[in-house]
Amino acid sequence: MNEFRTLVLLSLQRALLGMVTPDLRSVEVALDEGRVHATFTYDGVVTDDHRELVSEVEGMVIGDLDDDVEVQFEAERRTPPDPVGVVRGTTYCYLRRET
Repeated sequence: MNEFRTLVLLSLQRALLGMVTPDLRSVEVALDEGRVHATFTYDGVVTDDHRELVSEVEGMVIGDLDDDVEVQFEAERRTPPDPVGVVRGTTYCYLRRET
């Protein structure tokens, strides 16, 4: 699991280069052997542009993993002051500083 976790986190970090917009609050990832689920949390309304960026990142990560790994990425809206909270069993790949 540690090698899988490392591979996924490094892949996701690489895929996020140039894809972070000012309204992206966080990216959390949940891992099981053979399964990757990432949630991109945005301020305000999730637009088609946001969904396209998430899809592009997802595609890059899929390209780095074995064919039998299930990958699912989604975008959600959570506007401050609603906190971005870690769900048990997830890891932040990106977290915007908020005051």
